[in-house]
Amino acid sequence: MSLNEQTKSFSPTDTSLDAFKTENEKPDIGQNRSKCFEKIVKLVMLGAVILGAAFWFSQSTDEKNTSARLSDIKKPELLRVESTILARHLTILGNIGANNSSILLAPFDGTVNSVFASVGESVKAGDILAIIDTTDFATEYRTAEANFIKARNVVQSLRGWRTSADYQSALRALQLAETELLNLKKETDILADLFDRGIVPRNEYEVSLRQIDRHVLNMKGQRQELKKLEEASQGENFYLAELELKSSKERFERLEAQKENAVVKASKDGILVSLPSNIDSDRKTTVIKTGSQLKKGQPIFAIADARVFLAEGQIDENDINRVHIGQAVEITSEAFPKYKFKGEVSRLSSEASASGSGRQRPTFQIQARFKLGSDTPSQIVRLGMSSRMKIETYYNADAIIVPIEAIENDGKNSFVYVQRNEVSSIEQQKVELGPTTIHGVEVATGLETGDLLVIRQR
Repeated sequence: MSLNEQTKSFSPTDTSLDAFKTENEKPDIGQNRSKCFEKIVKLVMLGAVILGAAFWFSQSTDEKNTSARLSDIKKPELLRVESTILARHLTILGNIGANNSSILLAPFDGTVNSVFASVGESVKAGDILAIIDTTDFATEYRTAEANFIKARNVVQSLRGWRTSADYQSALRALQLAETELLNLKKETDILADLFDRGIVPRNEYEVSLRQIDRHVLNMKGQRQELKKLEEASQGENFYLAELELKSSKERFERLEAQKENAVVKASKDGILVSLPSNIDSDRKTTVIKTGSQLKKGQPIFAIADARVFLAEGQIDENDINRVHIGQAVEITSEAFPKYKFKGEVSRLSSEASASGSGRQRPTFQIQARFKLGSDTPSQIVRLGMSSRMKIETYYNADAIIVPIEAIENDGKNSFVYVQRNEVSSIEQQKVELGPTTIHGVEVATGLETGDLLVIRQR
């Protein structure tokens, strides 16, 4: 009860039972005030105790919350920077194809008499593959041989013109004319002496003189004939004769070689493969068989290398500029899982392959050449098998890979926090990034081996 209430209880106008007490029975006013003061002090002290307890409880709760928050805060992680090997590869699926094919052509028009091999068989150099009939070819061959012999004889006669029959005949005629002229001159000299002495008539002497003139003209003709024979064996005449001989000889030798090629033999060890019927088509040639009619120059067989092959596939337009001719390739296949062959890129198409749909991304043909090892069985790899080309497109033996969460960016530059050593302060370091891997991202510049990388918990 408050002090006012206590005072109010003692009001003269109070109608309670205490108002009708006698004067002797009324309490002392000073004593009542003292008791009221004690009650007030007790109440104040109780309130102070309650406020103190509340303040202590509040402080205890704040300390617990602060301790909980501090326990949730983790220290930054330190990572020692080390270099490692980083390599990236491109895998291309494809098929095994022939590397280098030697094409065998029909040597002349004719009919196939016999066939001893078929496409897909392995052959050795010198193996007989087919025989072509030479009946229609024989006439052309004999004519060429006759022309060659004639041209050869002409050149031989021109080269030895001094020993030729024509030259020797003309020379003998000239020598005979000279002898006859000499004898005739002697006889004429005798007749001239006899004529001067009047023993023979003038007519006989003049006849002898006319004979001398005829013999002189005959000798001139013989000398001209010899000169013509000499001129015919030299200059343009001899040059033309040699050209004719050369042409006839080449033709005869060519036909002779073609005649020998009537027996078609394998030019090297390898595998018989089909040939396209023409350059612009992927259709295969008709299989050569007995009775087939052949045209000169027609492809009849092709022999592919048995130890050197091509892995052929398609490379995406996004990857083609990461590959170049001569780049190392590893060739594997599910068909020969125990073997891995080393090769190199031998061809990159400059034109995208034809696509049946314009929605597909352009691809380009790629070929890689590889060779079987000396200890590898030749039948392990066959034409048409599936292949897998693995091409290394990036390699760094001293790459620095850091976790992605260590990289921070301010919108312009990428940076990390580093501690050069265990006692130095943490500082911000600008970095240039390389390719991203499944283990992190490569730092091209900005970090060195041995740096302490600070990874802040965010």
